[in-house]
Amino acid sequence: MQTRSNEHRPEVQALEAGQRTQPLVRHSVYWMGAALALLHLVMNFTTLFSTQWQATLHFCGLGILCVLLYPPLRSPGVANSRTWLALDLCLGAVVVGATLWLVAAEDAIYARGVYMTQSEQVLA
Repeated sequence: MQTRSNEHRPEVQALEAGQRTQPLVRHSVYWMGAALALLHLVMNFTTLFSTQWQATLHFCGLGILCVLLYPPLRSPGVANSRTWLALDLCLGAVVVGATLWLVAAEDAIYARGVYMTQSEQVLA
C-alpha cells in the first residue's frame, strides 16, 4: 500500500503556506495571473500604455492576486473563511478603485509637472 506524501499534494502545500484553498479562488488567481502575464508582454513589446499606466496596472494586478491568494492571518480557519474572503474582495475593490483614480488623473498629474497631490500619493 502506497501513501502519498504531503509534498505532492497541492492543497496541503497551499494550506501550509497560508494560502486560500477554495477551488474558485485558485482558478481565478491562475487565470488572472495568466492574463496579467500577457498584459505585461503587450506592455513591453508595444507603446500602447504610458509609464503611469504600466506601473498602476502592474501593482494593481499584484495587489489583486495577493489579496485573493493570501488571507490577512495565516491559519486554516481564516484561509477557508468566506467572511475573510468577502473582506479581502472589498480590499481588492479599493485597490482597483485607487488604480482607476490614478489612471484617470494622469493628464492632470502631467499638467502639474508630474506633481501628485497628497490624495494621489496616498492612492499610489
